Amino acid sequence: MKKILIILGSILLILLVVILFFGKVKIRKKAVPSNLSESSFIREIYNSNSYVLVDVWSTSCEPCIAEVPNLKKIDTTKNLKFVTISIDEDTIKLKKFLSKSAFFKGRDITLNNYTSRDSILSIIELSGVSKEAIGFSFKTKVIPYTVLIKNKKILYRSTGSGADVDSINNIISKN
Repeated sequence: MKKILIILGSILLILLVVILFFGKVKIRKKAVPSNLSESSFIREIYNSNSYVLVDVWSTSCEPCIAEVPNLKKIDTTKNLKFVTISIDEDTIKLKKFLSKSAFFKGRDITLNNYTSRDSILSIIELSGVSKEAIGFSFKTKVIPYTVLIKNKKILYRSTGSGADVDSINNIISKN
């Protein structure tokens, strides 16, 4: 009887691990990487002479959504292009969220740059953190992540704690 309970417990544990790590239903197939130079982000934003503020977020990231009122305080009247990019895999959920949010609508570039997203995140140096869980190793991105770029150089970076709007506005106003 003890062996049967141990076997059943082991099976349930394995099923739980499989469901947690592999049970996520992806609405869209994995994006096939495209030529990064074809990305509208690279052509129209990154290669410009303007300041570029990029905020990386997710619909399921409560701190990302909570920092929106703070991000609204950034002075966008200066020579600044302010865009957001989501790390969401569920494009249907993302589209639904974007349609309801005035802040992200027109500012989020995720869907227009979906096939280049990983390359863009690499360019803006979004790093990941490796984690171990029950014999599995995986890498997760730390968000919210905000960077201020000018002439392809990162001038400001904030990871996980929310952007310091005063610092961003000071950097922009100095030039």
